[in-house]
Amino acid sequence: MHPDELPPALHGIYLAQRSERPGWGITHQRAAYYTPDGSRVGHVEGGVLFDFQGVRTSSKGSMVECILHEDNIPATPMLISASDAFLFTGDHKKLSQRQRNDLKAYYTLTGKIAGRRKEILQQAADKNPFFSEYQAAYKTLMTHVEKAKQLSRKRDKATDQEKIQIEDTLRQMKTTEAQLRKTYDAIHLKFRTWKEQHADEIPKPEDDAQIQQWTQQRLALIPRVPGLAY
Repeated sequence: MHPDELPPALHGIYLAQRSERPGWGITHQRAAYYTPDGSRVGHVEGGVLFDFQGVRTSSKGSMVECILHEDNIPATPMLISASDAFLFTGDHKKLSQRQRNDLKAYYTLTGKIAGRRKEILQQAADKNPFFSEYQAAYKTLMTHVEKAKQLSRKRDKATDQEKIQIEDTLRQMKTTEAQLRKTYDAIHLKFRTWKEQHADEIPKPEDDAQIQQWTQQRLALIPRVPGLAY
């Protein structure tokens, strides 16, 4: 660290806990961004700073309302998934230019590693003859489970007559869920067995030269951004 620089924590900058209001954040992987009305605009890569505005819930899960600091993106509120970013307290402008550059470089590499890892795992999955069937069974099961959850929430607010009808539907859904889970478990076993039997033929992210190089570069940046590298 440069002698004139203070550690981020002395500026009140650290990972925001649930009970704390963040001041800003940074993306750690490719993140789609949306207008406040939910219209998709585009995506940003890992390593993009933003000013925190608030949190919203949506059908896509928890969303962060923010002002993205990226060329060609207007300085107006946008939404990104909370799962694509880390949120910090304080003000990123209190970091030195060197600290901000290293922080962005660290999370740019984090995003590149995540993207490459996803690509390799997809290649591995595509080799598995049971992958499409397994993926479809999982999606069908999870969609059914989510519908049942939504119906349960509706039941809690329903009138007595509506409750009886909803409970009948939920009982039927429970039977269907058991059948869907049985189908899923069977194809998951086939998927997993093939994967284990062909382990030597499947590419592994940890063996990828590009990932190894980026990981070393990323490790070298950790001490340069104390308390901010996750």
